[in-house]
Amino acid sequence: MAVLWLRNAVTPLQRISRFVTVVSSLAFFPVFLTLLQGQDSILILLVYVLAYKAFRRNRDLAGGMTLGLGICKFPLVIPFLVPFVVRGRLRVVSGFAISSLLLAAASIATVGVAASEYYPQYILNIDTIAQGVNRPRDMTNLRGLLAVLLPGFQSTKAGLALLLLGSILLIGLVVYKCRISSANSSSTFALAFSLDVVITVLVSYHCHAFDLCLLLLPIAILLGHVLSDLPAAAAVRKFLVWTLCICLFSPLYILLAFTLGSPGLLALLVAGLGAGTWVALANLNARDSAGAAATPQAIR
Repeated sequence: MAVLWLRNAVTPLQRISRFVTVVSSLAFFPVFLTLLQGQDSILILLVYVLAYKAFRRNRDLAGGMTLGLGICKFPLVIPFLVPFVVRGRLRVVSGFAISSLLLAAASIATVGVAASEYYPQYILNIDTIAQGVNRPRDMTNLRGLLAVLLPGFQSTKAGLALLLLGSILLIGLVVYKCRISSANSSSTFALAFSLDVVITVLVSYHCHAFDLCLLLLPIAILLGHVLSDLPAAAAVRKFLVWTLCICLFSPLYILLAFTLGSPGLLALLVAGLGAGTWVALANLNARDSAGAAATPQAIR
């Protein structure tokens, strides 16, 4: 369902049949792994697709409330809100808070006050409680990549400072690139939204291989950009095509995550997708500058 709604939201993808779209998404390794293990990451993808559709219609409150439905995996949602907070999109934040509070109330009513009070302690100690399940090197984000390249980095203050600095820089980049304006093209908005999703995955504290099914959204938007009639230099279009091919090549996920036993290296693919999205945004900006006064990038 999420894939079909995403296909309808990205106009150039409507040239591809529904059957091919669904089968292709199932062939994407993170999606296959999500379904194989019965994970709920596919629901977070649905949340992002619905939020994308709401923001496209300038329905900030509805978009924020939709994002709030993903609070069950808050590391994969909260970083996404940072550009909205910095740019003063209060209706988005308010919508997110409303959904989150309603879900929190439902949770307390379901499990009781005592269990709810214990939950923050459980979250803070989850790495020690679930040893071997939440190893840093198994995280497919910046944290996991650092754990693979610099073993034991989390046990030092310098390592944690490096992780914090890297996360701040990445979030700063998306805040800078995704400036808010009411005069942005739908293509610019779509790529800005994609970049925010990619950076959210990179800076999230917990992100496993199956959580990378979220990348289907930025991949679909970038593919739609390549298939569109928007002018782009041959070198740019070639770079974007190669980026998409690498991100969609499932055997590479198997090689890095299982053969080499280092899922943290999958963060390189996420970073590559972010670089491709950045290049596409820069190309749009250059086109606007050449034609008329350049308009700032936006999530609107």
